Amino acid sequence: MSADSEARNDDVDLVSAILEGSEKAWHDFVERYSGLILGVIRRQLFEADEDQVRTIYVEILSALYNGALGKYKGRSSLSTWLIVSTRNRAHDY
Repeated sequence: MSADSEARNDDVDLVSAILEGSEKAWHDFVERYSGLILGVIRRQLFEADEDQVRTIYVEILSALYNGALGKYKGRSSLSTWLIVSTRNRAHDY
């Protein structure tokens, strides 16, 4: 098994655990991917207002927690999927 497919399997396992209600998995996810999500929001919105960036960040995390992560199928790395997903959601704002 390649390192890429092993990492994607780990990503799928993490998402599955979150969808099953694991608080630890959710906290691991937030710790691992918050910087990425915030960076994408800032780049997409060119937003200088940090309060607005944080509001959008919280809304995106809420959507992910409340089921949007279920759309991740493991065809790419979770970080790649999050970049695309966050970019699309940021455009909605």
